[in-house]
Amino acid sequence: MSFLLSFLWGFLILGSFIGWGTAINRIAFPSDRIDWGQRAAWGLAFSVLIGAVLNSAWAVSHAAILTFVGAGLAIWILDIFRTGISKFFSISRRLQPYRNDRLALIGLVAVVVLALFQYGGWLTAMSFDPADTHVRAFNPDDDLHAYFVFPRKMLETGSMGPDPFSARRLVSSLGAQSFLHTFVLAVLPERHLNMIDPGIGMLVAVGLIFGCFGNSAASRMPAVLIAMIFLLCPVLKVNTTALLTQEALFIGLFRTMNWRGLNADRPVANGFVMALLVSALCALKSNVIPVCGIILFLSYLFRIVMSRRRARAVGEMLLVAILVGLFLLPWMISMLQSSGTMLYPLLGRGFHGSVYGSFSLPTDGLTAARAVELVGKCVTDPYVISLIMLGIAIPFCGPQWHGPLRPAMSFPISALAGTFIITIASGGNSSVRFFLPFVVATIIPMMTVPFAATVFADRRWTRGRLVALAGVLVSSALITGSWLTRPLYSPAAHLSRCVWNLRASSADLPLIPQSDIDRHAAMQQSIPAGETLFARLATPFLLDVARNPLMIVDIPGGASPPPGMPFYQGGEALADYLQSMSIRYVAYSYAMETKKKKQEYRKRLLSRYVWVRTEAAHNLDFQVNLKELGRTRMRIYDDADIFVIDLEQRHP
Repeated sequence: MSFLLSFLWGFLILGSFIGWGTAINRIAFPSDRIDWGQRAAWGLAFSVLIGAVLNSAWAVSHAAILTFVGAGLAIWILDIFRTGISKFFSISRRLQPYRNDRLALIGLVAVVVLALFQYGGWLTAMSFDPADTHVRAFNPDDDLHAYFVFPRKMLETGSMGPDPFSARRLVSSLGAQSFLHTFVLAVLPERHLNMIDPGIGMLVAVGLIFGCFGNSAASRMPAVLIAMIFLLCPVLKVNTTALLTQEALFIGLFRTMNWRGLNADRPVANGFVMALLVSALCALKSNVIPVCGIILFLSYLFRIVMSRRRARAVGEMLLVAILVGLFLLPWMISMLQSSGTMLYPLLGRGFHGSVYGSFSLPTDGLTAARAVELVGKCVTDPYVISLIMLGIAIPFCGPQWHGPLRPAMSFPISALAGTFIITIASGGNSSVRFFLPFVVATIIPMMTVPFAATVFADRRWTRGRLVALAGVLVSSALITGSWLTRPLYSPAAHLSRCVWNLRASSADLPLIPQSDIDRHAAMQQSIPAGETLFARLATPFLLDVARNPLMIVDIPGGASPPPGMPFYQGGEALADYLQSMSIRYVAYSYAMETKKKKQEYRKRLLSRYVWVRTEAAHNLDFQVNLKELGRTRMRIYDDADIFVIDLEQRHP
């Protein structure tokens, strides 16, 4: 029943996205209808905007989320009745282009089955098991320490609120992904937090791919092939931050830029929908902000240069820039109140540990020779090679595929530039998983360009289109073969994870044992209601954040208010610092810091990356300081796993 409920709830959320996208389509572009995939992408972006407003107003709640989802569903249902319910449910009409092509029909069924199988496989993910490389459901550091806490805070207090000691709150995202996770937690427990991403994000992306081709008979097989390629692409999932939702929105942005409905006579409508998509992408994951900026600049630059109405194009570009800033402003104000900067690191580093000189950045110690080495390694990645090949080949398809904002020209340039920026900014550590979403989201829609051309209907070939087709075929081979370099994320491994999760769902086991939930509740009862709790716990999301304001420490020293958390000065210095912040109670899961964990940190001290070494050293020192305070301060709670100390009461 848990699986069936989650399966249904995910489709209701998707229907809500489609409904809100339908409303935008009807209001902004009443004479131009778009497909359901594009409407879902617009609705997803609109949900992020609503999240910014609700979060800034401290108005996020179970009732608000359910009302928003219900309203989107109502809009979609009304639209179905308006356009004709018989047409909507007519399977024969939808399969009309495939009637005379059995191979394409079989391929369509395979795509639908594979998409639903993958979607179902992400719905009931179990806890992370480090001994099993085939099960990567949740990350014990990123997710359990931080990303599970943020949506819980939203639902229980109305907003993400301040989390000045959380490095992940500062450097990862402005908060949009956490708001989307509240759609799941409003009905279901944390074990279903892969529903939005990769689950629903994958479905939206597949809908966008089929929407590239319309409903013509000439495009049935190419649509099936490219959708299958997309579904077989490795999913480099490390935690619950945005991945497939990013890809879906990037594909939606590409298609919107290439959409003929972006009429030059409607600059306000154009600017609104463009700003909606771009601001949602920037709020989902901060590392895509440079890419989005380059895409917008190049797209409007090409339009200004090639348009006869240059003044109107300039005005629309300025409108988009202003609206993006306005849509992001509530998220940015929340970040400023929490972590000391409106946007890390572009508008300042805020409370990041590097400000105080005790913490390193990924670029620290990066030499020019190392930067050249990283760029060279990046260029040899199969996805980047595919991107370059398509960027060279697609222009031969002709100017008819350079839509109103020329995405076939601006996207590959921007994606390649963004790849280099992220590779350098991350110091080369795990850079692939950061740039892969927008690289894949550039490759996939560009593959549709030569296939969707009318040349396939009349069979007239040109040398240029042959070159473009060759680029697509080679890129397809590179993409589907990239699993050779990433065996843990290969299609086989991904399907294996889905099978494991589907089997686990039948047992309906909780993510966290009830005994652990009870222990956290008992621990919290030892602290007076309303008192702030400074927590270094394995599962802080189990706490009632409405009862006690929670300050999580996910990466010790990664973030902290001025003058910065002290390190290498002993436990008393840490106690004085916390008391100066009006923090009296400290919860520490000392059983979490096992011998194995210490060995892991000591191993990281030998890493080639200076910031990894710094993080490991801070973790080890933080353990020593908390254990010292556990001896010198009164333990008001201790269950042999977690202790809570009162900094104002010294141990007798």
